[in-house]
Amino acid sequence: LRYHIRSLTERGLLSGANMTYTITPAGWEYLERLRFPVGGNRSDFFVAMSFSPALRDAYENGIKPGAEAAGYNARRVDSVDHNDKIDDRIIAGIRGSYGVIVDVTTQNAGAYFEAGFALGLGRPVVWTVRQDDLPKLHFDTRQFRHIVWTDEADLREQLTTHLLAVFGRGPVAP
Repeated sequence: LRYHIRSLTERGLLSGANMTYTITPAGWEYLERLRFPVGGNRSDFFVAMSFSPALRDAYENGIKPGAEAAGYNARRVDSVDHNDKIDDRIIAGIRGSYGVIVDVTTQNAGAYFEAGFALGLGRPVVWTVRQDDLPKLHFDTRQFRHIVWTDEADLREQLTTHLLAVFGRGPVAP
């Protein structure tokens, strides 16, 4: 805890001493940028996940309606017919979105890449994983909170609750 307090104080995000600290104006601005990153369409979350037929229902009946119930659009790269190079569509989709919902069930390497790209842009990443795949999570992502779901209804409910709690109601009418 002391390390983190010292680090935040050195960065000018906290001020104080003797375990009595306040968030500085720069700290509040930093928190606001985390909650509302610069760039991207405030209503859209790009979805990165395996295109496995076994996970199609997780998107159609879990992620998509879960995001919509919170006032956001969830968009997978295969949601729109196109004739472009898929990698370019993915990068553009992430750049154009407010954040990224990443389901790492089946440990899809592409989903991990897309999450890393989003993090590099400063976009928020919402991690999800099906419960039976939880033990297989990659070491580098274990420190992030994952929505651990059992079925599509559970995923939908937890995702809606998470999006509302963390980002507030989105601009799209449910």
